[in-house]
This record gives sequence, C-alpha cells and structure tokens, in this order.
Amino acid sequence: MGNLDDVKRLGCLITLLVSIGSLPGQTSNSWENFKSLFPRKKIPLDLQHKFLRLEGEFDKQREEFETRTARRLIKHQNFYLAEIRYDCVAGGNCEALEVYTFDFEGNLISKLEIEKRLADCVFESKKDLTHKTEQTWYILETKIVRECEDEPNQQIDLKLVEYDLSKEGVFSKQSEQTIESNRPYFDFSIGLKNRKELEKLSKDELAKIRNEIFASYGYSFKSDKWKEYFRQFEWYQPFKGAVSEDELNFFERENLKLILNLEKQ
Repeated sequence: MGNLDDVKRLGCLITLLVSIGSLPGQTSNSWENFKSLFPRKKIPLDLQHKFLRLEGEFDKQREEFETRTARRLIKHQNFYLAEIRYDCVAGGNCEALEVYTFDFEGNLISKLEIEKRLADCVFESKKDLTHKTEQTWYILETKIVRECEDEPNQQIDLKLVEYDLSKEGVFSKQSEQTIESNRPYFDFSIGLKNRKELEKLSKDELAKIRNEIFASYGYSFKSDKWKEYFRQFEWYQPFKGAVSEDELNFFERENLKLILNLEKQ
C-alpha cells in the first residue's frame, strides 16, 4: 500500500509541476504574438482582453464596431511603451490614440489616452498631445457644444493636463489647468511658439500677449493703459497684486522668455 500511495503522490506532483510549468510559456508565447503585431496590424480581441485588460461582455459588438491597431512599440530601459490606435463605428467621428506601458513579461503597468476625436453634430470631445519630453506629457482636452444647423460654436472648454511618466513606466497626473478660450491669445498658454512666428508681431502686440498671460491669472495692473485694455474682456477678474513664475504653466514660461527677448531688441 505504501508503494502505491507513493506512486499516486508522485503522479499528482508531476501533473502539478507540468501544469505550473506550462503557464509561463503560454504567457510568453502570447506576449510574443502581441509584440509581433507592431506595427500596423489589428489586435485580436483575445489579446486585447489579455494585455489591454478590456472590460465588459460585449465581445460580438466589439468585433463589429471597435478596432484597435498596433502602431508603435518602443523599448525603454525598464518597460515597453506601445501606441495603439482605436477606431469605432458610432453616429459621428470616433477615434483615439492610446499609450500603454508593459513590463518585459507583458504585464500592463499604465495607460494614457493622448489623442481623441469623439463628435456628432452638437458635441465634440478632443484630446491632443501638444508637447512631450522623456518624462513629461502635456495633453490639451477640448470640449465643444454647438448647434447642429451650421451655427457658430456655443461653448468651448479647454483644459491643459500635465502627466509624468516615471522610470518604471507609470503615468501620473501632475496638474490640470482650465484655459479661457475667449482670450485673444489663449494659444500662447497651450503650445510653444517659435521666434519666426513672433518676429512678425509688433512690439505692441507682444506686450498685449505678455500682459494677457498675467491677466489670465487675475493680475491687477497698475497702469491705466492695461487696466482700460483688459476691462473690455469678461474673463478678466483682477484680484491679486503679483503672479509668480511658479504659477505659470510650461508653455507660458517658455513663450514669455521669447517675448521678453524680442521686446529688448
């Protein structure tokens, strides 16, 4: 009996070891299959569930109405970064560019939607990656509400969001700022300008842009000229005597440096 029990235990142990040993190989094979889709191949639904961790039970609908395409796979020191394009069939425009980070075993670390277009005749939601460095990503989120019958836009909401990408591949939100879209020069708060662009402007225009940035933070001007100029704008609400450089966002700081340089010439 003792020998029979030993044989049974040995058989169970072998079965368990074979079962456990097969799992890493299966994951590795799936991960290699997933990586082989880059660039520009459609991602099967089973691999979307496995690596992108999609949720929901609408597989048939997703196969018919949603498509994710592998765009680029970039190997960093500690992780992979994958760009994946998302398209869907809806009543209007529906597309996005998603960024995923994975460890070298294929485990999902983090995810960030860096571009998006979702629109119909009365509503539009957009995301645009306006600038990025190795560590910092700036995304402009835009929401537009309008009338269908070729009416002008009724409302535009802008939000600038800053994300940090850690050395371990984790995206984390660092700041979020609402930008007043009714400002004449609001684009100086959401994107970098170059010298060639600004050299076309007069000294008076440069001064307006420079002061508008500070006015958007509620700076109370001391000169009558700028008090009178900004009083015409509904968005201008003066309430502070100083605006520090730390309050300005990345684009405003960089654009102001260039403006000040040109004003000195």
